Amino acid sequence: MITMKFEEALQKLEEIVERLERGDISLDESLEIFEEGIKLSRLCTKQLEEAEQRVELLLGIRDGKPETAPFQVNEVLAENYENPD
Repeated sequence: MITMKFEEALQKLEEIVERLERGDISLDESLEIFEEGIKLSRLCTKQLEEAEQRVELLLGIRDGKPETAPFQVNEVLAENYENPD
């Protein structure tokens, strides 16, 4: 299993997408980095899901009452792609 920070994995995934979109690499190399991209995508998804659970846990105790606030992963991803800093 790949172990790296979310930001590192996302950056590497973006680089893979750029390379695949350029189309200037062989089929074999494309398949190899596509496989790596899938692994990175799964890692990012897992880390986002874990972060979502942490947010819900952290919000779970407020004024002595259990509360949860849904964390929308898709909205965060959309914002990052629309406004990359």
